[in-house]
Amino acid sequence: MSNKKNVIKDKKAILLIAFIALALFGAALVTFVPKLSIWSRSFSNETSRYEYIKPGESVSISFYAPFDVLTGIKIDIESLDERDVVASTDAELTITDADGNNICSGNMSSVLEKDCSFDRVNLERNQLYVLTYSLKSITGDDQVGIGVTDLGYLAVEMRGSYNGAPAKGMFIVCYVLVAAIVMFYVWYYGEQNIKKTGLIDKVIFAVGICMALVFVNLFYDLFMIGRSGLMMQDAVMDGKLLHFYDYAYENELAKGSLLVHFEHFYSVITYLIIAVFLFPIRLLMNGNIGDSDLMSIIVLYLDFVVAILVLCSVKLTERICEVCDMPVEYRNSVKYIYAFSSVIISTMVASGQIDIIYVLIMLLALPFYYSKKYKTFSLIMAFALSIKILPFMVFFPLILLVNKRIKDIFINTAISLSVTAVEKLLYSREIGYQAIGNMINEKYGFADRLFYSNIGVSLSLFIVTYAGICIWCYLKDIDTFNRKELLFNSMLVIFAIYGFFTAFVDLHTQWLVPLFMAFSYIVPFITPKRRILIVECIFEILVLLVSDMGVGMANLVENGLLALPNYAYDGISLAEALKNVTPLAESILISLEAGVIICLVVCFAVRNPFRTNNNSCKDQDYVVDRALAVGRIFVLYGLLILSFWQYCFVG
Repeated sequence: MSNKKNVIKDKKAILLIAFIALALFGAALVTFVPKLSIWSRSFSNETSRYEYIKPGESVSISFYAPFDVLTGIKIDIESLDERDVVASTDAELTITDADGNNICSGNMSSVLEKDCSFDRVNLERNQLYVLTYSLKSITGDDQVGIGVTDLGYLAVEMRGSYNGAPAKGMFIVCYVLVAAIVMFYVWYYGEQNIKKTGLIDKVIFAVGICMALVFVNLFYDLFMIGRSGLMMQDAVMDGKLLHFYDYAYENELAKGSLLVHFEHFYSVITYLIIAVFLFPIRLLMNGNIGDSDLMSIIVLYLDFVVAILVLCSVKLTERICEVCDMPVEYRNSVKYIYAFSSVIISTMVASGQIDIIYVLIMLLALPFYYSKKYKTFSLIMAFALSIKILPFMVFFPLILLVNKRIKDIFINTAISLSVTAVEKLLYSREIGYQAIGNMINEKYGFADRLFYSNIGVSLSLFIVTYAGICIWCYLKDIDTFNRKELLFNSMLVIFAIYGFFTAFVDLHTQWLVPLFMAFSYIVPFITPKRRILIVECIFEILVLLVSDMGVGMANLVENGLLALPNYAYDGISLAEALKNVTPLAESILISLEAGVIICLVVCFAVRNPFRTNNNSCKDQDYVVDRALAVGRIFVLYGLLILSFWQYCFVG
């Protein structure tokens, strides 16, 4: 009884510390953190020449306020020439509104003082103002050179920040909700009662899914996917399935659509699947939907569908475990590690990426692989490959791992490419297919990405490592009847390929879901598991930070359910803020990300429990720290809260 009281007392103390930390952090977020200089942004019009002015003269520029708050102005000033040195200047910077009312002014008292700081001058963003540099007097020569543009306007660099969306109260409510979830998690961290922990795990997961649905949305991508799915419905009803791309292209031409609306270039299989998903809202819209209020309906509906598919993928992870005769402890560990991955939820649900479809197909195919039904595995994978070619990166090495006869390798590879080949034969000659394809290839070009990070003679680090993995798989003598060994080695292959792809190739985060899927199957075999999960959590943080450089999660908040109408997010991304700390921020983050993933690949290869063919893991050895596995989702919570905070306070 005494021990139980001590445990409760310790829990209360930890809970109090957590409460104080959350309260202080929340208070800081809404008070002084938005005013930090890392959230500032610069605006400049480049200097092309210098104009020399004398005391009593001035140079002006009219500008539309790029910020809500002006904190500083920089002006290029130089002396007449090297022999006629100006010792000092006495000048004034003045900002007036369009009606001539003085907003603020500041002195620039030395030729060496090119910056003029202001104490957070409030402006009305996008309103017209006039900035004037007036030279009062000089010591030394009688002229000063002032940087001007080709049009004779004053060349300046302005620094400032944004006040954010008028949704501060909404953010505080969301922060309190997340803080409550954190407190709930802290209280049950060490709980052994399965019923209690099961309930809290489900609550934490459900809130994470709901936050991802509510806060952010990759509006354009989902809209185009939905629009193409509706177009596929129209094509089927009009008997044009076998001429889908011509049908879509001609429809866009007839409507005089914007160029971005021509991007119907996923596979027919993809659009057929999407068309089925969209059947319930067929009465509301068709493929001719344009820019209207219905856009939001289709986007939010598809986002919800993606969330359901993610939940289905969690369930399908168990099927592989069952086929490989893994104990229930292993199955639970895999499910926890996969389901609570911040990257999977943020890239699939928050961004609404349909890559989850081919991941689901992979999860459906793999049980046949472990059951030695390789042709069935290849046929199912053929549909995954038709959706995106990415799965072929892992399909081929997996076949090499279990098939050593050239004939078998050829047959299975041919089967895997069959659906894609049929599509190409049916559609590649269509004018619409070629025209739309050319538009897409100009913007993307996946194959080109594989040759990034060149080391010479057009060889890329990824191609070299991929070739090495394929050779290893072919030479590896593996007992296909030992499903545990096959499970570990096959997942190690998937993890290594996507890992090196992450490290060496320019990427989109949604491409990495198989990486985290494979990770969830590997970790239960490895010791020490806690350290691996902590390192992986750090890796997820790095992945999300690097992703933020390209996407800007706070920008996606603008399309979420909590977004304000008629409010455009103009704030800086987290990546931009880091660049204000150091211009090397992006390179540092990418290097750290690559370093961590390479270390994980090496660690898993070295700690392979089947290297000596003496694996004797007991059921209990597969158990991971449930609380730590679940806690990884708080990386997602942190990202979403920070992104929403950016939208509300620095947007």
